[in-house]
Amino acid sequence: MSQDSGPRSPQKPFNDPRADVILRSSDNVDFRTFKAILFSSSSIFDDMFSIPQPSTAPVEDVPVVEMEESARILELLLRFCHPGENPEMETFEDARDVLVVAMKYEMGFVAKAAQIRLLELGHDEPVRVYALACIHMVHDLAHDAARLALQVPEDDLLPTDHVTLHPEYSSVSLKAFVQLVSFHRRCSASLDLLVDGNFNGLVRPGVASCYNCGNPPFWWQEFKKTAKQKLKSRPCSETIDSWAYFPLYTCTSCKPQPTDMMKYIVKLREFIKDRVNQVPLDIDF
Repeated sequence: MSQDSGPRSPQKPFNDPRADVILRSSDNVDFRTFKAILFSSSSIFDDMFSIPQPSTAPVEDVPVVEMEESARILELLLRFCHPGENPEMETFEDARDVLVVAMKYEMGFVAKAAQIRLLELGHDEPVRVYALACIHMVHDLAHDAARLALQVPEDDLLPTDHVTLHPEYSSVSLKAFVQLVSFHRRCSASLDLLVDGNFNGLVRPGVASCYNCGNPPFWWQEFKKTAKQKLKSRPCSETIDSWAYFPLYTCTSCKPQPTDMMKYIVKLREFIKDRVNQVPLDIDF
């Protein structure tokens, strides 16, 4: 027995009998919606309806527009346009496809939501997010992803397992990767100078010198040495956040108070953020 191959209908709110237009997905799902909602969300839809479309038989006298998008992506896109809660983009692929379609239809508010979600879903794979942004020339997303990638040591930036290589890596240019590595190195060099030159300009914990353990104190020298090593690998303020540094105070004459040390670390974190924000990301779009 053959199954009905006609268009399928989704759930509310896309089965409203009062709808004045039907968007048919590439996998044959009919989304009943309203032109006014589409017009208010994107001028592209306004243009689309003003241009004669390929002849598709109307459904119950409601015009049908054939779409290139799948039902999954079309539903996510339309749910952003309809009243109610924004939909959840559960996977990286969902957010990626929504971003691309939102850009196609010039729906900036949807594209922004997709970018935020990509940074959340791609937190552990910032280079993948950066590659995607470069492919589709999304400057803000590339910039945010490149800064997120500062949390990854340079040696770990590029994927090493070709078996699980994501498609974004196959499509992005080598130049884009070179620009990312260059940005990482320039941020590292900028913070290296910060450690060398500006530590003493912050809220200095403890005392400037100690007759027992040296000038400057030994624990202070160790702190700067360790901080410099860690920031060279991961040149970002999150390195300080994840590094619970409590020096081994062997000298009772110059040991800092814990509250002073925490004040210093907070100040250092702000210095790092400010310095990294001054380093430009050189990309071609």
